[in-house]
Amino acid sequence: MARPNLYQKLRYKLFIIPGARRKHRKTIENIRRKSYAEVALVASSLSMWRLDGIYRLMAEDGRFRVKVYFLPFREWDEESTAREEAGLRKHFSENGITMYGSGDFLRDKPDIIFYPQCYRSCYSRDLSARAHEDSLLCYSPYGIMFIDEIWQYNSRYQNVAWKLFLQNEHHRLAAGKLCYNRGSNVVIAGEADAERFEGEFKDVWKAQERPMKRVIWAPHHSFGSSNRLARNSFLWVEPIMRRLVVEYADRIQFCLKPHPRLFSELHHYEGWGEEKLQEFCRFWETQPNCQIEIGNFVDLFRGSDALIHDCNSFSAEYMYTGKPAMFLSRNLERVLSDLNEVGRQAINAHYTGKDEADIRKFLEDIVLDGKEDPKAEARKDFRRDYLSMGMNGNFSSRVVNDIRKSIWGED
Repeated sequence: MARPNLYQKLRYKLFIIPGARRKHRKTIENIRRKSYAEVALVASSLSMWRLDGIYRLMAEDGRFRVKVYFLPFREWDEESTAREEAGLRKHFSENGITMYGSGDFLRDKPDIIFYPQCYRSCYSRDLSARAHEDSLLCYSPYGIMFIDEIWQYNSRYQNVAWKLFLQNEHHRLAAGKLCYNRGSNVVIAGEADAERFEGEFKDVWKAQERPMKRVIWAPHHSFGSSNRLARNSFLWVEPIMRRLVVEYADRIQFCLKPHPRLFSELHHYEGWGEEKLQEFCRFWETQPNCQIEIGNFVDLFRGSDALIHDCNSFSAEYMYTGKPAMFLSRNLERVLSDLNEVGRQAINAHYTGKDEADIRKFLEDIVLDGKEDPKAEARKDFRRDYLSMGMNGNFSSRVVNDIRKSIWGED
C-alpha cells in the first residue's frame, strides 16, 4: 500500500494537527466555564454498539449531559437502515435509554462525540466527523484491530481526534508508527467487550423441544470485493450451511449472525437481489432449528457452543467465551499475511475450514463429540495475553475517568 506523499504529511503536521489541538483547548475551556459537558454517543448498528457502560457512568455524573443518537451509515438502503434503527431502539428502550435522531444531533452541537467508525465515507457530509471537528472527537474501535496498515490508523479522524481509546500496547505502538500525530492522542483503555461478558446473560436462542448443540454461522459482507482483505467465503459456504441445517436438524441448532452490511451487499450483488435474499432469510427464519440474530451478539455468544465465521472482530471477541470456533478461508496464508501479531494469534486459536469436509469434521468431532479439543489451550493463551491485561477497573470506567481528568483534572 502506497505511503502518503510528503506534501500531505507536512500539511497534517504543520496545519491540521496543530489546528485540531487549538480547537480542543478552546472546547475544554468552554466546558469548564459552563461546568458540564454535552456528550454524544453515536449509534449506527447494534452489532457495533459498545458504549452502554460509558452512558451509565456519564448519566450518573452531573458534569456530563449524555445522549445517544442514531446516525445511519450513508451506504445503507432504506430497509437496512430501518432494521438497524429498530434493533437499536429496542435495545435502548429495554435499558431505559432514549435514542435521538440526526436532527437532534445537528441541533444539539455536542462538546464530546464518540463515533463508532472513523472512516470518511461512513456518514453524510453534515453528520460526518469532518463537519464536527470543533467538538472533542473520541474513538474506540468496535473490535480488536488485526491489521497494522496506514488506512487502519492514519485517517483524518484519528489524527485530529481528541482521544483514541485503543486496546493494548501493540495498538499504541502501531499508532505511534503509522499516525501523522505519532499516536499522541492514544489512551490504552482495554477492550470494550470485556465487561459485557461478565455477570448474567439473557438466553436469546429459540426454544427447542429438547436440548441441542448451538452453533453460530457469522458470514462477513465482503464476499464480492476484489480487495485483498476481503473475506470471500459466503458464496461457497451458504449452500453447505443449508445442507447441514437440514442434516443435523435433530442435533444442532444453528443461528445466522450476519455482518451488519451483509444483507445490503446481497441485495445489490449480481445473482442475488431482493427475491433471492428474501428466500434466504425465510429459510433461516422458518427452519425449526434455525434463527437469525441481527442485534447484540454478546448474549448469543454466551449461550452458544461454537462459532463458524470469517470475521476479524469475532475472531477475538468469541475468545471471551472459551468455546471452540472455526475460521473459514480458502486462502488462509494470504489472510494471515495481512494480519498483525494479535490477529495471527487469534486465528491460531481457531480450527480452520476450507471446504465442507472440514466443517463437518468440526461439527462431528469438536461440537458433537467434544471429547478432545486441541485448540483449548491456544484459546486460553489468547485470552490471557490479549484480552486480560491486568488493568484497574473496566473499559468504561477507564474511559470516563480519563475524560474527567483531562477536562477537570480529577478522576
